[in-house]
Amino acid sequence: QGAEQGQPLQYRHIAILLRQTNQVPILEEALSRARVPFYNTARRQYFVQPEVRDLIFALTVIDSPTDDIAVAAALRSPMVGVSMDTLYACALQAQEMGKGTPLWTGVKRWLEGNTTHADAQAVREFVALVESLQQQRAVLDVAQTLSGLIDHTQYEARLLCRPDGKQRVANVRKLVQMATENRKMSIAQFVEMVNDLERIALREGEAPVLEETADVVRIYTVHGAKGLQFPVVVLPDVARPIRRRPQPRLLACLPAQRFVAQGFMKETTHPPMTQAAAMWSRQREWEEELRVWYVAMTRAIEHLVFVAPNGANGFWWNLFLDALQIPHSFSQEGVLRIAEGCDVMVRVASETDTEPAEAIEEQRLRQLSQWLQGNAECSVEELVQWLNG
Repeated sequence: QGAEQGQPLQYRHIAILLRQTNQVPILEEALSRARVPFYNTARRQYFVQPEVRDLIFALTVIDSPTDDIAVAAALRSPMVGVSMDTLYACALQAQEMGKGTPLWTGVKRWLEGNTTHADAQAVREFVALVESLQQQRAVLDVAQTLSGLIDHTQYEARLLCRPDGKQRVANVRKLVQMATENRKMSIAQFVEMVNDLERIALREGEAPVLEETADVVRIYTVHGAKGLQFPVVVLPDVARPIRRRPQPRLLACLPAQRFVAQGFMKETTHPPMTQAAAMWSRQREWEEELRVWYVAMTRAIEHLVFVAPNGANGFWWNLFLDALQIPHSFSQEGVLRIAEGCDVMVRVASETDTEPAEAIEEQRLRQLSQWLQGNAECSVEELVQWLNG
């Protein structure tokens, strides 16, 4: 388009959009093997990830416990996990001790008068750990200090209990590796280096013109690509199964304004209406996935490439093609209208595969959705009859 109309395709015309980032290392390795230059736009976000900042704040507390922001951040992190009420009480103790009293001093004073408080044990252990690591600063390098923080607070185990836990742990281990490579630095020097890298990364994010001139393939998350467009867009993980989300809600809303208690969904058997609620929730998740992929597809100006691995994911690939109303046997280039005035060339190729066991449930879900759309005013008895049919 524009001045580049009729020019050969270059790397910088191509963008790879990912729904999730846990496959980025594999993608980067494949591109490197193929000697394809690339730039991962998500990489700059590493230094602002909560788990990375938590550890930097904890190191700051060891080096300078008078840094109130670092103390507050460390106490609120998964390493300690105190409530906002406890943090406020500690701050109040410091304020009562006189203007300029560090928060860390207020934390110790709070411990003296709250030995049985729910947060007291976690705070006491963290204070003891910080003081122990401070006393060992002469014999421990920054990598050993960081590892001590992680091990004694069981930080990795706590992160694994959170969404994207494996990715968070990988980020933590990357920071440990960085500390190991810079073990001759003091804690203050290492913290300053990481903070500098964060500031540099943020400045890079404010200068996209430099990136636009580089002849490289760009890797984005779908969310990160909002508002951008590229001549060629590659979607490499459309055929991956939807990652199941936890179902914490106690109520689900079915058509015709019916509310059904879902419970915690841990029982091996469920009442028919609960089954319907769970299946309806799954349908809503699938619709949300389609909305996300719609955003991704509309980033393409001329060509859109779907990548579907053969094997167990065949059913999910076919489900995606169904949503786009593309025949499963479609294997040649053709025009796909994504939106009014947005036509792109598409090429897809796939092999159908045996439906996995959980895919049968997805098929059942789609059937339920279609049935409910045509029977919105159905009675409970009719719904039970359909579920048992």
